[in-house]
Amino acid sequence: MLDPGATEHLAEWERDTRSSIIFRSANGGMAEDINGKIYLDMTSCSGASPLGNNDPVFKAKLAQAMERETDILPSPVSEQRQILAGKISEMFPSNSRVFFLRTGSCATEAAVRIARHRTGRPVILTAGFHGWHDIFQQHPWSGNPPAKDQHIQDFQYDLDNLEQQLVGNEGRVAGIFVTPESSVFPPELLQEISRMASPHGVLLIVDEVLCGRRYAKGGYYRKHGVKADLITLAKGIAQGIGLSAVVGTAGAMVGADKAYLGNTYLRENRAYVAGNLTQEISEEAEIAARIAESGLALKRQFQTSFERSEIPARVLGAIPCSESFCPRKSMEGSSLRGVCNTVSTPATQGHT
Repeated sequence: MLDPGATEHLAEWERDTRSSIIFRSANGGMAEDINGKIYLDMTSCSGASPLGNNDPVFKAKLAQAMERETDILPSPVSEQRQILAGKISEMFPSNSRVFFLRTGSCATEAAVRIARHRTGRPVILTAGFHGWHDIFQQHPWSGNPPAKDQHIQDFQYDLDNLEQQLVGNEGRVAGIFVTPESSVFPPELLQEISRMASPHGVLLIVDEVLCGRRYAKGGYYRKHGVKADLITLAKGIAQGIGLSAVVGTAGAMVGADKAYLGNTYLRENRAYVAGNLTQEISEEAEIAARIAESGLALKRQFQTSFERSEIPARVLGAIPCSESFCPRKSMEGSSLRGVCNTVSTPATQGHT
């Protein structure tokens, strides 16, 4: 008999009441608990499993590959790592260098370290969730942060705030770090942020941990023609097996040569094997396009059902480019801060 009390350490993920659901198995978009009850998984393992739960093709190929591959190597520099780096560089042709890490939070903190070493500046202007490490645990992600980095300043997706912070910290800003939040903001917002970064000599860092491998080939920033210096990736790289990356231009990644970015667990060769297989299957099956198509159909069906049932609800999804969008004003004519307050910046699931 399983003891639910033994999972007390998961209280952070069970904020109001302890979950009575203990999963036993999953297949595709379905999952089964220990009582045999079936659930529809609409999270795709929080985005880490773009091929679906327990994908038989991936499992078979991984098992076959690991019969001939070594699981752990004495160095993180391996053949499989080099192959995966090449594949990711092909997806991000303007960002030719790749540095692998273990988790999304590791990637975001590494990106900050790289930007600071590259520019010699301390300040990071941020918007969105970038993981659970101390430097990012500030309002609204934490009401009582364990540590506050005075050089991390949140502009809350408000371009007026961003402009003021750029001017007020002139010559001290290393990078602007943004999570796209494609369900809340249109691409023009990131495009405008990119234009604002350039005159100040500030690196643009795009956090695509959540959306990168699901949104489009080459990620959100490439899809919408944004010039980014650094991109962070994690969920979806290796079908849920722990692996993340910082992808950057040759110029920006000079900072990686100066910074300490050690990571013991990158000697786990199977993570790179899984990453290569995930990219291979994703390309063959056009996974990103299928996710977009299925998501749009699901969004329409939900919206139709809500309207038919006269339920006041709005279904969020990727917001397309709009000729009528003003990057400094919402449709109601208020500032982008007003947009955040109206729709509420989503509490994006933590980088795991």
